[in-house]
Amino acid sequence: MNSPFHDQISRRPRIFNVLHKLRLIAPQTQTHPAERAVLKRYIKECVAAVEVGTYMGVTAAELASELPQGGMLYCVDPYLNDDPYQRVAQRHFARQKVTSRIQILAATSTQAASVLPAEVDFFFVDGDHSRKGLEADWRVVLQLLKKNGVAAFHDTSPVHEKDRNSIEAIAFFDEVIKPDRRFKLVETCMSTNILVRLA
Repeated sequence: MNSPFHDQISRRPRIFNVLHKLRLIAPQTQTHPAERAVLKRYIKECVAAVEVGTYMGVTAAELASELPQGGMLYCVDPYLNDDPYQRVAQRHFARQKVTSRIQILAATSTQAASVLPAEVDFFFVDGDHSRKGLEADWRVVLQLLKKNGVAAFHDTSPVHEKDRNSIEAIAFFDEVIKPDRRFKLVETCMSTNILVRLA
């Protein structure tokens, strides 16, 4: 995970970007290595995959590395113009040699829905953790995820103190997503819940 130094510097994105460019600091992520390992198992055979909430690109790079030949990961994040975190992510993708497998869409999931593939094999949702934000992402999952497709939702199970930032997402998952009969919960790893679409 991230050191206190990483956490402090991440609040100053332009400085973080410069340090990353100089290879003095690694990109930051909120996903645990165990969660990323589980996600990588589910994306292996996917052709069209979507990550909502890319931040500095750590998870995206690992997921893209597992895609089969011809697979594409669409990274959806509402980066602002000349966003330092987007530049960190792009540089990280290049260093990990996965740029050809990733398409960045600087938008919300709702804005990106019309340009994403009509049938998506895999979603990793790690965007806006408010109730309204997750509800919007959930609507896009319902619209585009194909039958037998996988949808993974980060920060939707309580694990530790940082869950205070995800209370609304946890509640929406428990009240709306988990009981949806069109889906089956197949695995939970730390804060990440993974479902398969049945119909």
